[in-house]
Amino acid sequence: MQVDFQVVHDFADKNILIEKIINILNEFDKVNYYVDYFGKDEEEDINLIDYIEIKYHYKVNNNDDFITGFSIFIPGIGDYIIDFSNDRETGGVNDFNNIIDDLISSLKEEINIKVITKFLDESMQCVHWTIFRELFVIEMKLREIITFIFLANYENQYNNLLNDYKIKFAKDMKKDDLTRNYENEFFYILFSDYLKLDESNLKEMTNRELINFINKSDTFEEFQQFISNRGIKKYNKCLLEINDSLEIIEQIRNCIAHNRKISNRLMAAYEVHKKKLLGDEETKIAGKLDKFWQNLQEGIDND
Repeated sequence: MQVDFQVVHDFADKNILIEKIINILNEFDKVNYYVDYFGKDEEEDINLIDYIEIKYHYKVNNNDDFITGFSIFIPGIGDYIIDFSNDRETGGVNDFNNIIDDLISSLKEEINIKVITKFLDESMQCVHWTIFRELFVIEMKLREIITFIFLANYENQYNNLLNDYKIKFAKDMKKDDLTRNYENEFFYILFSDYLKLDESNLKEMTNRELINFINKSDTFEEFQQFISNRGIKKYNKCLLEINDSLEIIEQIRNCIAHNRKISNRLMAAYEVHKKKLLGDEETKIAGKLDKFWQNLQEGIDND
């Protein structure tokens, strides 16, 4: 498993930086275990320098600083990951995270090192890939429920479901593509917009729309009904119940989309809300998303 770093420092010789890194890594029992057990053939001498690659070394103009990019590879970690979704530590990924965190902490104590930035991190990639698959399921289940809710509320109006709402679509949304790909407008809104599907985000009616409602109405009461029926009236209880979960899902989704590290606090919150939405296999408790359909079939109020 590999990680790439870029370091700003004032060591005159890049080999001094590498020596510092090797000395730190040699203090970690886990590093020695993986290198000794999964490293080169027994006949060859094992040296940590064989697992560190200098990619570039650049002198900053007008001062004594250097920018050095290097990769660290720890053999054996991640080689036997079969189903990472069942265990986030499978294949030594958690060991790798601990090694890298400890390495960074030690490097930060070096007065000659001014900036440390971590880039390609294969352990992060493993974690993100697992969560991405989970988010795919959550968002597709959510889109199905929201589509049903809008179709049920806007009877006989199966297109332009979000016509009444102040929500912007992605610029690349085309009606022909929706038909061709069996999709709808909910595939082209921001995740945060799922939290805006309430009456506070209804658009103000245009004069043309008002005139259209007047022409359709035989009585003033019927006109009032047209106006008051805008927005979601039925089955909105489900959306209200999962709003707090969607806020957490959006935060972790942003980390995945932009390849940022997920904090321990956010990961813990995600695990709680993932179970709330998708259910808990151990306890066999259904999640809110599947519970919506169960309630619908059993005639239980979802309003």
